[in-house]
Amino acid sequence: MNNAGDQIRTMPIEEMDEELWDLVLAVNLKGAFLCARACIPGMKAARWGRIVNMSSVSARSGGGPGAAHYAASKAGLESLTRSLARELGPFGITANAVAPGVVLTPIHERHNTPENLEKLRQTVPVLRLGMPTRWQVQWPSSPPRTPPTSAARCFRSTVGCGSTSGWRHALAGER
Repeated sequence: MNNAGDQIRTMPIEEMDEELWDLVLAVNLKGAFLCARACIPGMKAARWGRIVNMSSVSARSGGGPGAAHYAASKAGLESLTRSLARELGPFGITANAVAPGVVLTPIHERHNTPENLEKLRQTVPVLRLGMPTRWQVQWPSSPPRTPPTSAARCFRSTVGCGSTSGWRHALAGER
């Protein structure tokens, strides 16, 4: 499970220096690449494995003002996930991305005003922001009898999660 992510600070594109851009892409994209690469040999040997990357709704929406670096890194992560799925599927290894909507993590607390968070809440169909304490992803503890199909698919919701591996990935929390 690759769950690292931060935008460090927001900044308009014309003011953003390469150092900030590189740092955010290193945390959000390169980190997931390095973790996956380190795990692949063992997964291939077992002919089974699960790679899960935590993306963001920003990958598809472009993110908020001053967050181009974050949105680009998460879009890259979704593409990496699809590449991993295609390459590793024949070895019984699935790769999936979970792309939550607005979850009240330190990123949103640092970069949003209460008024902006209320505007974001109004865009969510269930009219509430996600809380990180509500997330609990459950994975199978052993390989299935037949390898599931490997594919990457991203879901954007504050209360749901899914995958195309044939396994149910349940999220505990309010309904």
